[in-house]
Amino acid sequence: MSVCFKEILAKVTDVSSYLNLGKVPRLMAVSKFHSVDKIQEAINQGASWFGESYLKELEEKYHYFKDRVEGIHWSFIGKLQSNKIARIVECADEIQSVENMKQISFISRYASIQGKIPYPIYIELNLESQKAGISYEKITELYKDILSSEFACSISVEGIMCVPPVYEENIKVEDLKKSIDNIKIPKLYQDIYEFSQTIGKKKLSLGMSSDMITAIIAGSSCLRVGTDIFGPRNYPDK
Repeated sequence: MSVCFKEILAKVTDVSSYLNLGKVPRLMAVSKFHSVDKIQEAINQGASWFGESYLKELEEKYHYFKDRVEGIHWSFIGKLQSNKIARIVECADEIQSVENMKQISFISRYASIQGKIPYPIYIELNLESQKAGISYEKITELYKDILSSEFACSISVEGIMCVPPVYEENIKVEDLKKSIDNIKIPKLYQDIYEFSQTIGKKKLSLGMSSDMITAIIAGSSCLRVGTDIFGPRNYPDK
């Protein structure tokens, strides 16, 4: 499959236009397990934000493109380990998977050392016990703790990131062309958006290949799309 960033961006732009949003959500190309050749093709089509979940891949791709292409940004969206934060902060322009104050303290320390403050972070919302992230209540507590801590000036809380339970949307762009009045989305997405408006800069990272239109309707400001842009991933042998 060829890279389809241009087509997906056009789809996102069309949906945003039909909804009269006034602003198109950021389209992040989730590039984990995809080659630098595919990433370069996405760049050629206008992509500038890429999401990675593993430090090793992030470092390799960051250093590969660092002196080759200007204006490329990296977001770390995977499970965050404190002993790897210094290297993540060096390569990534933001971290979307923060869960606790210990991580905040490390991010603040290394972002300060590297002159990257205030450093943008998203707090990850957990809606399923087996997934990463923390509850609504703990996010509110963590946000308050950050604001009252010594890290308030070195950390920029952008908002929340969420991977909701699997949802295969059946909304088509053509449906929005006809009318948006009868379009219904799950209440869960509305609840996530409303909660996001109480945290930081009120940004919401929500929506992947299977629920992209639903997330835009809900109010997402950042879409994390991998498969629809790059095709199926080639997972490494374990």
